[in-house]
Amino acid sequence: MVQKLCENEACKAPFESHACRKRRFCSRACMGAWKVNRDHHGAPLPTPATERPCETCGALFRPLTWQVAVGYGLYCSRKCSGEGRRKAEKNSAAYKTRAAWYQAYGWANLSRGIRTDVGHCEKCGQVEVALNVHHKEDPYPARSVDLLLRRDNLVVLCEACHGQAHSQKVQTACETCQTDFLHPRSRKARFCSLACRDAHPDFAAMPPRSCGRCGRTYQPIKTGPAYCGITCSAAAVSDQKKAARPSFTCPCGRVFTMPPSQAARPRKGPPTCSRACRGLASQKHA
Repeated sequence: MVQKLCENEACKAPFESHACRKRRFCSRACMGAWKVNRDHHGAPLPTPATERPCETCGALFRPLTWQVAVGYGLYCSRKCSGEGRRKAEKNSAAYKTRAAWYQAYGWANLSRGIRTDVGHCEKCGQVEVALNVHHKEDPYPARSVDLLLRRDNLVVLCEACHGQAHSQKVQTACETCQTDFLHPRSRKARFCSLACRDAHPDFAAMPPRSCGRCGRTYQPIKTGPAYCGITCSAAAVSDQKKAARPSFTCPCGRVFTMPPSQAARPRKGPPTCSRACRGLASQKHA
């Protein structure tokens, strides 16, 4: 450990740091205060940041100078930033491609007619509100015209219920007990629980197996790695990689590991934990 002085002119407090690390400030607060009115390279800017209007709500705010220098600082808050990104996504090529595919099959006329015939939200029952026609199963990934136009795949929702339908989980019937359960829209689930999965004829034929990491007894889906799930499988692979990495002691006293392929490379001096230590070691070796 070495003694250093904080480079923030308002602080100048001493602090300890490793010799191999290039720390310049005693805390993140000092680093943030030092970056004010500087560009992304750390060079001071000639003029401080001025107030500018937010591109979403139009409110005046004062961004950081380095944000203006690199093209940031367009929004006054994270909420406005998210709304701005969503507007940019709507103007993107992918959004226009989906909209063009919908309109190619007369989606505008179809949805207008369904909204007029129903006249209320089919979930909450509200009347005289803005209505949207929602697809229970998204037709765009498979480019299925049948799912796009089929009436039993469409439901009329208000804006609030339509937003919840895109964010919440979907309901599916379990193939074993026929009980309805919720699961993420992006995952095609067949069973409500592991017990129902193990009792299904597709999986009951295989004998139970003990997990090679946590020891839990589970019903395997197919022959393969002897782990009960993705968590144990990923943890076992991570443990194997860590066990295969040799450990070294840096001249600064820090113990570190490196991949076997990197450890086998020829080098002039002892292995080091960073470029700074490598430079110091090469100077001593010379």
